[in-house]
Amino acid sequence: MLRADSVFLIVCVHVGSFPSQHMEVTCCMHLETGKHLTSRKRRASWSGVVNCHKTLVWPQNETWQQWPAFISQRLVGRVATIMGAQLSALLSPRGSWSLNAWLTVALDQLVQSYFIRERVIGADCATNARGKRVLVTGANTGIGKETARMLAGMGAHVIIACRSKSKGELAAAEIRTSLQRKGTHTTAGLLDVVELDLGSLESVRKLAATLKAENTLLDALILNAGILGVPLETSKDGVPEMHFAVNHLGHFLLTLLLLDAMNPQGRIVVVASLAYVFHALDLDDIGYQRRPYWSFEAYGSSKLCNLIFNRTLARKLSGSSCGRDLTVNAVHPGMVHTEVSRNLGTVISWLYDAMISHILISPRCGALGSVYCATSPQLSTHSGGFYYHITKEHQLSSSDCNPSTEEKLWSMSAQLVGLTSAELGRFGFLLKE
Repeated sequence: MLRADSVFLIVCVHVGSFPSQHMEVTCCMHLETGKHLTSRKRRASWSGVVNCHKTLVWPQNETWQQWPAFISQRLVGRVATIMGAQLSALLSPRGSWSLNAWLTVALDQLVQSYFIRERVIGADCATNARGKRVLVTGANTGIGKETARMLAGMGAHVIIACRSKSKGELAAAEIRTSLQRKGTHTTAGLLDVVELDLGSLESVRKLAATLKAENTLLDALILNAGILGVPLETSKDGVPEMHFAVNHLGHFLLTLLLLDAMNPQGRIVVVASLAYVFHALDLDDIGYQRRPYWSFEAYGSSKLCNLIFNRTLARKLSGSSCGRDLTVNAVHPGMVHTEVSRNLGTVISWLYDAMISHILISPRCGALGSVYCATSPQLSTHSGGFYYHITKEHQLSSSDCNPSTEEKLWSMSAQLVGLTSAELGRFGFLLKE
């Protein structure tokens, strides 16, 4: 029991920390017994600092000169625990604090920037693209726009799928103008624009239904669209985290719905990222209810989901009796100077444009990997790969992707997108093995 003459001493300790670890901890502890009376945790409103608050019960009949010893016994131990956790995170192979993850991405960017910045793909890719029909999501800007430009220049019929149809039309007009200036407009393919909001399952279903009603036969589907840096929020369909909803679930449903609208020898290209090494994927806590949220870590987790989906779909298609020889491959475009920083805040966006952009590669160079996977004759029968530096294949570790994780993500995704009985009948062979 607390005595009526007890007073509360509030001591706040601010420990500089990486955003992924931000947390507020409030405890009530009796001085004499050291017993925790209450405890609660919640996400901090500002992600730049770890706020560790201890509410200490201090009886009035004790001398106030004893407080330094008390703090050294109680609070310093807490700070040491936090710093120990940070050190453990630094040495971890994955995560937003991982030195290994940062070094992996930095080394890749060094190679991208200084060795393949001006690399081109072979002429056989252009020959293979001529006359093909390709749908590219998020092709109104950045890597997707350059992918559409390159494919159209090769003679492919490109369908630009983006959230704003008016922005898509502007992008298509700019691509046509650029091809005309180069003198390749006479051999260039057609450019169409369709509306697609990957954050809305209704929009995904509407597009798939429209394409099939028009008897559109796709030779390639490039899953390029993605978001980065959005705050923790729920999608229109109740999915508790937007990176997972847009980058993974929207493409998951779109791919399944369009499987029977694809050429039997068609290709699916998943634009993933080496940033998956920053992941902290927890399929039991997609909505970050039991852990602190950091958008870049959530982005890394969504990119890992892309890679798991790529490998799982390739395996299921190769073992099915659907009569199709579809191939599925993923690509890391590199660290590319695009509009991806628009959701990261004014200061970070300014730093990105003023400083970081000078070491990033161009959207055109970033698009080479997608075009290569969609058109290269060398990949006509290869499926399930993850390519970086355009042609090199990267292997995922068993800790990142294993059969148990693959099946859990697949079944969870199928449930979240709400597959109907008719849809289950059409591609049920993919949902069961």
